[in-house]
Formats: sequence, C-alpha cells, structure tokens
Amino acid sequence: MEIKIKQLSRIDGIDGVVVNSNSDEMLEIAQKLGAKTVKRDEYYASHSIKEFMWLNNNPINYSLAKMPRSQDLPNIQALNFAMSISSKKNIIENRNIVGKKPFIFEISAIEATDIDNEIDFEFAEYMYRKYRM
Repeated sequence: MEIKIKQLSRIDGIDGVVVNSNSDEMLEIAQKLGAKTVKRDEYYASHSIKEFMWLNNNPINYSLAKMPRSQDLPNIQALNFAMSISSKKNIIENRNIVGKKPFIFEISAIEATDIDNEIDFEFAEYMYRKYRM
C-alpha cells in the first residue's frame, strides 16, 4: 500500500488518493503518507475466486454432472479494488466506486493479492521480497 500511495502521489492530474480499508493500522499508515482514508465495514471485506462456487446449495460455475479440474473453471473476474480511479462526481452519482461502464484492467495473481488477514500479509510480504515489485 505504501508503494502504491507513493506511486500515485507522483502522477500529475491526480488530486488525491483515498484508501478504503477495514484495518485501522492500514488507515493510520495511509494518513501518514498523506492519503485520505475511509473505514470499510467488515461486511465488505471479500476474497478472490477460482474455486468451486455454490449459491443456494447449487453449483454456479460448473456442473455436477461434469465436474472440471479447478484450472478449467470459467475465468470469472473479481474486483479487488487494488486501485480505482474515478471522479468524485461519478462516485456520488452512481453511489459506488465502479460506475456504469468501468474499464477493468486485469492484473497478475501476484499483483491481485488481497490482504485480509495475517496469512495474506505474510504471503504478500514474501512475494514482495522474492520479486521486489
């Protein structure tokens, strides 16, 4: 997060960086780096997907009659909100950060690492040290 805030702060035309997190520690770090912060409700903390998904006791991304390998499941995209660029007007009008016609940029699995708990953080830290992104 620190790296992203510093990168965004160097881009001309961006008039502010907003960090949305359910972690008080992350929000405190973001504030120290000059970002505006918004506390995220725990309800909105989410996870990534390339798994056997079920809804109302039924599979939703595969058939029980022909169960695929997990690698052959459909490529469902998940928003991880690693970075969202939007105008304040757009956010207010649409009442969300995505808007009506988003441009979704696909990022690698490493870049998409979402930190929701200590294990996620340790994995992200390991990958950062390994690849020095």
